[in-house]
Amino acid sequence: LRRKAEAELLPVGEKALERKRWSEASAAFRDLVAVWPDHEAARTHLLEALHEEGRVLSKLKDPSRTLAVADEILT
Repeated sequence: LRRKAEAELLPVGEKALERKRWSEASAAFRDLVAVWPDHEAARTHLLEALHEEGRVLSKLKDPSRTLAVADEILT
């Protein structure tokens, strides 16, 4: 199950990162980490995507969503 999730989700997340689609990337990596918590690349990419997503949300002045992303980063 882990390998199948990796094969499907890792490319989706990486492609979203390249396109700077932070929320899509976060979703893909979040799903992969849920199935495979020790997956180092997914965890690293998830943090990167969340950081960028939080920056965008803070510029859009969306404090509740910004705080939710910050909370997820800290968790």
